[in-house]
Amino acid sequence: MTLTDETHFRGHKFRQLNEFFWKNLVASTVYFPPPHQLNDPYDCQIDLMKAVRLAKAGGEPMTEAALERWRDFARTVTEPAATCGVFSLCAGDIRGMNESLLWAHYADNHRGVCITYEVPYSFVATLIGFAPVTYGGDKLLEALRSLDLSVRPAFETSIKPVITNFLTTKAKQWAYEQEARFISFQSGLVQFEREWLRQICFGLNTSRDDRAAIIEAIKRLGYTNCEFAELVHSEDGLYALESRSAAT
Repeated sequence: MTLTDETHFRGHKFRQLNEFFWKNLVASTVYFPPPHQLNDPYDCQIDLMKAVRLAKAGGEPMTEAALERWRDFARTVTEPAATCGVFSLCAGDIRGMNESLLWAHYADNHRGVCITYEVPYSFVATLIGFAPVTYGGDKLLEALRSLDLSVRPAFETSIKPVITNFLTTKAKQWAYEQEARFISFQSGLVQFEREWLRQICFGLNTSRDDRAAIIEAIKRLGYTNCEFAELVHSEDGLYALESRSAAT
């Protein structure tokens, strides 16, 4: 995770320049999609009872009463998780080789942009939680192993942390994305302060007209902390990229 300082998280969102980009820019909002809208069908939607069985593998066989307690607990996690909002940012270097895939996949083959936010950790107090994504199931399985269901689980100390782990666990194949996630109680548009938007970086193929329109809009809409950068081919390697300040 990239820390700007002890109070802010710095992360990147790769965007194509569609109508939703412009609506978000004008209103200073970001979209927290529900799990079913994410592009990986396992993302935030894994079988929690299967995870329980894996977490408990090798231990004493569970009684039917114990299994029923776990089924009830799984419902208390997966039902609210299904309507949560999940906002992901990349914590990597936008010039890196892994991030080249993000430019291609999410920024319209470099015709789009990468937006850099600095979000205060105080914002997390309004949410269910914030955490870097864990690639592989170890953290979730450990959270399940540590639970004691012989007493009624409290939302804040037992259910809420598992919801956060459940929604920030992905398959290892996605590790190149280096995500961190903000988890809200409901999906939908969320207001971001304009001062949190710190940079817009243009891709290799962002058109001159789009660049001009974005620069004009950022100035007109009062994003006073936002700087502009552009991605260019680097002399350091055949496939290397670097960023530099963009003329405004």
